[in-house]
Amino acid sequence: MVTKAEGPGWVLYLGRWQDTPLADARGATVLTDPPYTRRNILGYRSGSDVDLSGKKGQWSIPYAEIGEDDARELSQWAASAAAWWYVAFNDHIGWHWLEQGATDAGLLTFAPVIWSKTNPPPRLRGDGPGSACEHLMVSRQRGQLPAARSGHRPGHYHGPGQNTQSSDKIVIGQKPLWLMQALVRDYSQRGDVILEPYAGSGTTLLAAVTEGREAIGAEADPDRFEKAAVRLSCGFTKSFDFGGAA
Repeated sequence: MVTKAEGPGWVLYLGRWQDTPLADARGATVLTDPPYTRRNILGYRSGSDVDLSGKKGQWSIPYAEIGEDDARELSQWAASAAAWWYVAFNDHIGWHWLEQGATDAGLLTFAPVIWSKTNPPPRLRGDGPGSACEHLMVSRQRGQLPAARSGHRPGHYHGPGQNTQSSDKIVIGQKPLWLMQALVRDYSQRGDVILEPYAGSGTTLLAAVTEGREAIGAEADPDRFEKAAVRLSCGFTKSFDFGGAA
């Protein structure tokens, strides 16, 4: 039996997305924040002293990195699962893997969309510049978009790396809710289904339901799954609908 948590407008499965019903789900948009590459994890905040085993290093990252094959598999699945848009975060190396996978799968891809942070973490060893930006790989199905789904999308998002309303940081790598809400509005419409195969703390799912969408996600780590389920089950307030499509 597949373990899942669910509430109004959202379903979250426990397990690798490939092993859950999410693998067969279809939606308007795949919006995902998968793990970043090994190079990014090794350089996280403190430089090369990070031990991926978690036994040493003050800033160890408690999850595995994404590999090129993983990135290509994700893009291949997203090409069949998303009716319109496929948007994925990563570092500059992972971006290329995701983009190449999307191109190989027949999607139309674009130049990197940048999220620049106003409060980036410092590189504490002082042996190089800190990282103030993250990359979004944006792609879509080929062909002309319907008029209702056409329009300008930003090539750049700028703002704090954490929610301005709260200092709550549930897991490492968590994206701010304001950013995910902006992406939900830009790449889907009310009533659409958003798919997130790397749900983490549930921010994408929460952003989707607060913006009047439905969301289906999967999270492989049991601890993160539980934290996301609790967070989503606490309730939320939907954004105002002023009559527009978004």
